[in-house]
Amino acid sequence: MDRGKFYGCDRYSKDGEGCDFSFSKIIAGHEITSEEAKQIIEGEKTALLQGFVSKKGKTFSARLKLDDEHNIAFEFEKKKSKKKWRNK
Repeated sequence: MDRGKFYGCDRYSKDGEGCDFSFSKIIAGHEITSEEAKQIIEGEKTALLQGFVSKKGKTFSARLKLDDEHNIAFEFEKKKSKKKWRNK
């Protein structure tokens, strides 16, 4: 649910009476769409999102999801291992 500068669940309240988690609309320089926020709030992973920027200024791609403590977590693609070929 859109709450201005952040997203929260439908029953969001700061006093803990309902749902008590929320997250910023901008995460690591990437603006989260309402559809992506809905997926996260419903406990799903987003599709692979591009355009995040690390603290060191490098861009990266990741999926977003909620962890067990209702914090936003990045899920990175597994890198394909490069097999080294040896000439005999």
